[in-house]
Amino acid sequence: MAFLNPAFLTFVAVIAGIYAIMALGLYVQFSLAGLPNFGHVAFMAVAAYTMAIFVARYSASLPLAAALGLFGSVCLALVMCVPALRLRSDYLAIATVAGGEIIRYSGLNLPGITGGPIGSTGLLGPGDIATYNHDWQSFLDAIGQDHSLRSDIRILES
Repeated sequence: MAFLNPAFLTFVAVIAGIYAIMALGLYVQFSLAGLPNFGHVAFMAVAAYTMAIFVARYSASLPLAAALGLFGSVCLALVMCVPALRLRSDYLAIATVAGGEIIRYSGLNLPGITGGPIGSTGLLGPGDIATYNHDWQSFLDAIGQDHSLRSDIRILES
């Protein structure tokens, strides 16, 4: 695999962007607001699973699935954070850890909804591995055509 492969660089940029957004959210909560929120990853998990479910099961477009993922995360925030509004310091930390653990256990123990321990690849049920990367592959193809670059798969095929 060449280091300047556009598919690889796009993948790395997307993953780096996701982690940068999560780190900025933690920075705002811990440093600027002084709130110890340890359930931050629960909101990210709900958004990611909501997006994966709508793309894999219902063949929704990526922008629509992203909007639905944000909506799901906001709904979780309302359910989880409204009771915790009066909590401070250690009690807020305990409540957010509990909320994060509830989401983690739910994700693992509801295979009919989340795919269970194998994650989003099991969303379509036993025996059917979810192949929902068609939009991603078309995005990579468009980048390759725009910049006249070829990915490793095309190099191997030719």
